[in-house]
Amino acid sequence: MRLFAAIVLMLISSLAWAQVPHVTQPFSYLWDYPTVNVTLTPGFTQGAHFEIQLDALTPVSTIPSVPISVPSGTAGFLSFKVLADPALATGSHAFNVWACPTLIAASGCVGAVAFPFVLDPKALPSAQRLGVGV
Repeated sequence: MRLFAAIVLMLISSLAWAQVPHVTQPFSYLWDYPTVNVTLTPGFTQGAHFEIQLDALTPVSTIPSVPISVPSGTAGFLSFKVLADPALATGSHAFNVWACPTLIAASGCVGAVAFPFVLDPKALPSAQRLGVGV
């Protein structure tokens, strides 16, 4: 009985880790990247541009629209943000970010682990000022 309970608990805990975030339009792709690799720090390979890959499609360069960067909540990193395509179909997707050391597309790029998400249709707003009357 204990073994069965342990198996059930392990299954439940593994399903909790499998949660995939749901978003609605508009949304942005977000990622962090080491500051030393984008600030011309001597001795570090520099990322010249990023490419975003949606699902299993060919990665698309973020040039000329350079991603917005702000200090990250993690020390030593910058957070980057690129607005997603507003025409993206609803459903399950995954995106990946490739860091590239040159301005040549797909030349020497290194990818991260794909990030899964679900694009939900926009929800209707709830009714306001409810009441009853005669």
